[in-house]
Amino acid sequence: GTKESPLEEASTHAQKITLNHGQSVFTLSFAALNYSIAEMSQYAYQLEGFDAGWQYVGNQRSTTYTNLDPGEYVFRVKASNSDGVWSDGSTSINIVVLPPWWETWWAYSLYTLLLFMVVAYYILSNKQKLAYVEKVVEERTQELKEANLKLKHLGNTDPLTGLNNRRLFDERSKEAFQSASRSGTDLSMVIMDIDHFKSLNDTFGHDVGDQALITIANLLSRQVVRKTDVLARIGGEEFGLILQATKTTDATDIAKGLCECVANSGFSVDGSPRQITMSFGVSGISGDRLMSDHQLSLNALIKQADNALYHSKRNGRNQVTCIELYGQSEPE
Repeated sequence: GTKESPLEEASTHAQKITLNHGQSVFTLSFAALNYSIAEMSQYAYQLEGFDAGWQYVGNQRSTTYTNLDPGEYVFRVKASNSDGVWSDGSTSINIVVLPPWWETWWAYSLYTLLLFMVVAYYILSNKQKLAYVEKVVEERTQELKEANLKLKHLGNTDPLTGLNNRRLFDERSKEAFQSASRSGTDLSMVIMDIDHFKSLNDTFGHDVGDQALITIANLLSRQVVRKTDVLARIGGEEFGLILQATKTTDATDIAKGLCECVANSGFSVDGSPRQITMSFGVSGISGDRLMSDHQLSLNALIKQADNALYHSKRNGRNQVTCIELYGQSEPE
């Protein structure tokens, strides 16, 4: 790309777009290779981490996003031909939105370092206060460590709910899968989604929707108490749970308990009861199979949990569906 372009190479070959905080408005254009009746092609796109689902836009070939929060996103697009047949897969490109420099970890470290240097210089000018200088150095060092820990925590935390975010969930999922593969322990995954959340937002507004998300997050976090479990908000109204050393049957029981807890949460809007429910998808793999079959992958485990979630949605919501990895679906 040009000097000002966020692309490091030609757009037809680019795998990632990196945007700085000043590039808050951008448009993505796309086209399918259909040489027969190009204008009959239909398109759908989704920005993972922002869009709740696929956006079907007919023959529109571009979309514009504004003011995305700093973070990592994946833009996916797929097309149908003139006969209305959709492609099996989708084309994707990674999009990274950088924070402004004054909100980066190194900027905060620099602020702390500059403060420390000013204080240290002032105190060291007076030799009689050497003991005080040593104390200040120790305090500033501790503050710097705490600031770095806080920044790391903020980078792994969903700002609305206070749960782990998608980035940490993906990292811990990889770690858990690798650990289970080495040790031969069971591993289960739960994907859950608030039912009819868009309707709640559209009817009562985003403030009520945000409060619902916070309420759900608090309920789930009080139920998930093991230190080895990882609970995260991984999408708009979607949550994920990693259960290490947990059989699929036990994970299903845990999901059932969460499902019941949410349904009985007593959520209300303007003093009037408004039931919130969630649909759950559970998938798991035994430690023995992980040790014996090296073709198994984390992506397959996540995909099966997603498939189980969709099964719960299709069959009436407010329920749990379990699909053992490479097994058959079984509604719970």
